[in-house]
Amino acid sequence: MGVRNIQTPQLTSTRITQSRPGIYLAWTKVSGAVGYRLYRSTKKNSGYRKIATTSKTTFTNSRLTPGASYYYKIRARRTINGAPAYSKHSSAKSVKLTLSAPRLISAKTSGKKNVKVKWTKISGVKGYEVFRSTSKKRGFKKVKTLGKTSFTDKPSKKRAYYYKVRCYNTVNKKKVYSGFSSVMKSR
Repeated sequence: MGVRNIQTPQLTSTRITQSRPGIYLAWTKVSGAVGYRLYRSTKKNSGYRKIATTSKTTFTNSRLTPGASYYYKIRARRTINGAPAYSKHSSAKSVKLTLSAPRLISAKTSGKKNVKVKWTKISGVKGYEVFRSTSKKRGFKKVKTLGKTSFTDKPSKKRAYYYKVRCYNTVNKKKVYSGFSSVMKSR
């Protein structure tokens, strides 16, 4: 049952949680509300589904896809004459989950020419791309795409190389990339 004279809550805060891919949401309190219903979509104007019913004015939406954009709406619920009644939906609020860049841990030479490159794991991503150059500032070329956090490079010459890494995800059948890690020289 819908009643249109119930105050509509407004989403006041959205921020990305750093510990795992997620979004923290907060909204205005509605006087007399016994709860709130939160809706999410990957499109601004359609496809909203209820993801939470809560009596609080905050919610953390986790287990999301890094690199994807999400849209949120909320409405308040009251009990009128023993029956549930709802406010209008709030206006949509969008949040894009950016991909964090991996951090290079090491680039150690092993054997005659091999270089073992290691980096930090980024939660929820599909894979990583490793780039190599003989210069710290330019000339980087992709040498490997893989799903783990280490790679043994086998360059043709024994010399110092520079490495950087980025991660990627697939969103709506397209690859979305993080920024690059800082550059590390093999040693």
